[in-house]
Amino acid sequence: MSQNNEHDELDFEGGLDLIVPGTKQRTEILFRIGAELNKESDRGCALVAAAYLENEINELLSSFFVKQGARARAALFDFNGPVGTFSSKIKMSTALGLIPEEIHNSLDLIRKIRNEFAHLHEPLDFDSPKIRQQAMSLLPSFNAAQESIRENFICKIQSIAATIHLCIAHTFPRQAPKYEQVPIRTDASEQQIELAARRLMKTTAPDITYEQAVEMARLVKEIK
Repeated sequence: MSQNNEHDELDFEGGLDLIVPGTKQRTEILFRIGAELNKESDRGCALVAAAYLENEINELLSSFFVKQGARARAALFDFNGPVGTFSSKIKMSTALGLIPEEIHNSLDLIRKIRNEFAHLHEPLDFDSPKIRQQAMSLLPSFNAAQESIRENFICKIQSIAATIHLCIAHTFPRQAPKYEQVPIRTDASEQQIELAARRLMKTTAPDITYEQAVEMARLVKEIK
């Protein structure tokens, strides 16, 4: 390949990264993890796959959360933190609208498969009845068309990861609201007007004065 062609290819890849940040790196990892899973035993395959996807969910949540210092962030993901377990991370990602329902269901199945292998009391593989049923239930709308349950599992792990990568690209950090001191009025009716006026100033009509907002709120309140 000529130097010009190499330069064009690098520019093109850089352009794709502008559309979906991290495209090149994530795609390389996606196929590398597939190769790594193929080398593992059935137990290792399930455990590594779950750990990989849990890390991806960590990044998804971090992409959404308000930017914080390292200590505050670590407290969130600590085992006793609000998103310290795979299960809580899955639930939180769903509750925040960060992942589709089908990905939520599949991640929960992967968590259960991981637990079956991690706490096994007898030999298990992907052809064991319970594992086979759970693995076959992953991404029901996705036809992996692989020959074995294990190969289907690995293919679906990659598909789930690719969807999470796209979710990360669609996600932006929340901004903490600025503190707004709200006075307490003489009665409940006046307090309602106070809150409505401040809401009007912030969203509906941001260019109006406080006095105008209060007047508008009073007029709206009088509408029967």
